[in-house]
Amino acid sequence: MPFSFAVLKISNFITSTHNCRAVFADAFKYIYNMRRRADIGVAYLGPGMNDKLVSATKKFRVLITLDAPITKMRPTRIVDLSKYGRTIWHGTKLPHKLFIYEM
Repeated sequence: MPFSFAVLKISNFITSTHNCRAVFADAFKYIYNMRRRADIGVAYLGPGMNDKLVSATKKFRVLITLDAPITKMRPTRIVDLSKYGRTIWHGTKLPHKLFIYEM
C-alpha cells in the first residue's frame, strides 16, 4: 500500500526511529527471502490471503493480522476494535479486529 508505506517512512524520519524498517515490495517474496527473523509482522490482507502466511510464521516473533484471521492457526489474542469502525469485504461489513499470533 503506497500511502501506508509513505506515512511510515515519514514517521520514521520525524521520530528518528532506526529500528523500524519500511519495505515496499512483494510481501510474500520479501518474507520468504528474509535472512533474519523479524520481531513483528503486520498483515492487512483479505480472508484467505492470510492463510498464505502459515508457512511464513517462523519468520516472525509476533504476527498481527488486521480484520481477517489465519484460519489454520489459533491466535494468541484477539483485540476487538469494532468501536472504531468496520471494514467491508465483498459487501459484508466486518468489525475491525487484530488477530495476534505469538511464535
